Amino acid sequence: MKKDTLLEIILGTIGGLVFAIGMCMTLIPEWDLFNLGVVITVIGFILLLCIIPVYRSTHPKKTTCADQLGNCIYLDNRCCWCLNYGLWYK
Repeated sequence: MKKDTLLEIILGTIGGLVFAIGMCMTLIPEWDLFNLGVVITVIGFILLLCIIPVYRSTHPKKTTCADQLGNCIYLDNRCCWCLNYGLWYK
């Protein structure tokens, strides 16, 4: 397991738990912690947003040969019609 993957798992777990506790604090009226619950929920959401740059750095966008040719009309995930060359690519 890579260090970045472990970081994604840890951030996701901690962020999810903090977000969930904040939502519980906000939505359960007996606790009377609405304002603090909103703050905790926002902190959990920010922790979950921190996963996005880590994920993008470890999982680069995959390109196909058709992506490099120019304007393409995609019919599905595997097939496209390239406008520049009039070719089908699979």
